[in-house]
Amino acid sequence: MESHKNLVDQCVQGEGLVQVNVQIKAPQRRINIVDVLKPAEDYVEVAE
Repeated sequence: MESHKNLVDQCVQGEGLVQVNVQIKAPQRRINIVDVLKPAEDYVEVAE
């Protein structure tokens, strides 16, 4: 992410299931978002 933009400014808004990979940095009291992935539809079982 660019340091002068927040998460909303840098992301595309949407709906659905995603996988978020994060790093927790306790000494700095920070959460580092490493990656946000939307799984392929054929790998996701969605209850309707």
